[in-house]
Amino acid sequence: MNALERKTKLAEIQSHSPEAANALKLPYQGETRAFNVYKIPLDFLVFNKENGRIASLVKSYVREHQAIDVETQEGSELIAKFLYNAHKDRNDITRDDIINNGQLQYGIVTSDGVIVDGNRRVTLLISIANDTRVSQQVRDRSKFFLAAILPEEANPKDILRLETQFQMGADGKVDYNPIEKYLHAVDMLNKGFTIEEIKSYMGFKKVQDVRQAIEIVKLMDEYLITYDYEGIYTQIPSGSEDRLLKLNDAIKKIKEGGISWIPTDGKDEVINDLKTICFDFIRLGEYNQEEYRSIMQGNYSFLANESIWKKFVKSYFDKVENVSEEKPTEKVLETSKSDEDSTRLLRARDNEWKSTVKEVISEAFTESKISLDNSKDKDEPLKLLKKAINALSSINHETIKYAENKMELNERIQEITDLIEGLKTDI
Repeated sequence: MNALERKTKLAEIQSHSPEAANALKLPYQGETRAFNVYKIPLDFLVFNKENGRIASLVKSYVREHQAIDVETQEGSELIAKFLYNAHKDRNDITRDDIINNGQLQYGIVTSDGVIVDGNRRVTLLISIANDTRVSQQVRDRSKFFLAAILPEEANPKDILRLETQFQMGADGKVDYNPIEKYLHAVDMLNKGFTIEEIKSYMGFKKVQDVRQAIEIVKLMDEYLITYDYEGIYTQIPSGSEDRLLKLNDAIKKIKEGGISWIPTDGKDEVINDLKTICFDFIRLGEYNQEEYRSIMQGNYSFLANESIWKKFVKSYFDKVENVSEEKPTEKVLETSKSDEDSTRLLRARDNEWKSTVKEVISEAFTESKISLDNSKDKDEPLKLLKKAINALSSINHETIKYAENKMELNERIQEITDLIEGLKTDI
């Protein structure tokens, strides 16, 4: 059924008595209006593929495969799968509630049957209507969606405003995950909403929170481009929000001159190095928050100490310089036959990269972390000397005899000797 056919069917439904008169009050075009609620056959509806709950999944699928046509059964089933799997546990609870009590909350659809609010509920209704384990009475009841039908003149901005207000502000709603929320804010900005409107409709506490969301999307885009995943938002590692927020805070601090040792003409270089390194740590995903903070947060961090930062950056890039180039994403996806297949192939690509860089990244981090920890004890010489003795005492002398890098070992021993002589002189 195409859009014109759906519009005709919905107009016919509206010519009869509503299921509930003036039952749903909506903020519409600057005023609050009461809308009738109608009992609409599910066949007269199509999912909204722009639904904010699944933005990352839809954008990623389109990038990996092709555009989604919700007018087709294949496209409809794909969107339904995204909606159900996005919050499976909570959807299972809602599904049971609909089976036991029916649809208790009304939805909203456009005049041609696009679901504005209620995509998730329609997914569950379809599931119930096709479930032979459920009683026939419940299955028959679930073939209809109770919803208000918007006037024909409703424009895309009206529709997005309603979707946002209802999905993010009511319904005991299933929370958007952070990535979806950030992407939705940018989508609203791109469709002409002001920062203040986005704050109001999406439930942000402050205007600055909206600006921060937009900044995080920019960082996510840069992250994806770095690893040849442009547009594939499902490749943002789960749990990365806090790390992206910390990185964003550090970048702003550098730009605002909050780190005194960084000269004005050196800010861009430091920011670029910081992003490259932090993106690698985000992708690696094995370091805990405390270790991640050691890189750039607070007075005792690599970034706060000019000497440690520069040594860390040099060591880091020296060690990753010889990491082999990855296979282009397009080549990886050439053999993909499904969304699940793409996920598997891209996960394998990530895992191969991790196995290649894990050791060298760990080594670069550990060296600088030791230097950072020691810098905290710079006024406690006895404590540091004991650490040095413990480290030197742990060396296996047999290993030194057969070491291949004896020249470098001699250089380091001489460096230690010079430091000891300097300490003797000071004493």
